[in-house]
Amino acid sequence: MKQQANLIRAGQVIEHEGNRWTVLKQQIITPGKGGAFIQVEMRNLKTGNKT
Repeated sequence: MKQQANLIRAGQVIEHEGNRWTVLKQQIITPGKGGAFIQVEMRNLKTGNKT
């Protein structure tokens, strides 16, 4: 199921590229020039890797 990026919150479990991830941190970045974007820190539930 697709979800809007601005609705992602810390503690949620999401599926990305066939893997399940838990969201550790989410931050909205608004640079001085250009559009805003979201940075998300996630941990893979299967392997424990963090991105």
